[in-house]
Amino acid sequence: MGGDIDSMGAPQIKILPSSRYAQVVQQLRAWSPGIQAVLIYIDLRNLRDINRLASPGEGDRVIHLVEQLLQRWIGREGVSGKLWSNEFVAAKAIDHTQAASDEATQLRDLLNELSYDSAVGPARISVSLGLSIFRQDGDWERVLSEAQQACYQAKRR
Repeated sequence: MGGDIDSMGAPQIKILPSSRYAQVVQQLRAWSPGIQAVLIYIDLRNLRDINRLASPGEGDRVIHLVEQLLQRWIGREGVSGKLWSNEFVAAKAIDHTQAASDEATQLRDLLNELSYDSAVGPARISVSLGLSIFRQDGDWERVLSEAQQACYQAKRR
């Protein structure tokens, strides 16, 4: 087991290209957020449990709910997409960098309100988030990688 280690001792995550990843990067590159934007990387932490403990199709329903919520959160001016089975990104323009934390908190709270029907009753969705700031003329792939690294660090806590 090899691999690069970052300054905090965490393994460097390399995003492997997928058609969904390429689509999201293409959407981000085509988008004009203005001076800056916040990109939030979202990991549904308990999707395996949902698939294991809930009725058939409940995991798909939860994914659909998350996709709908992200669309509402970004509004008409943002970008969101599903990268992998349980990982999503959402980006929206912000006025100043301090707004990024507020936006992430708001999104986390909205996602944590989502629930699913498990075999033992209703249960809440658990998420990890990572965020990064995009500045005009920035590199979306770098920003996406930074947000993914931040999400990975959040999952370790």
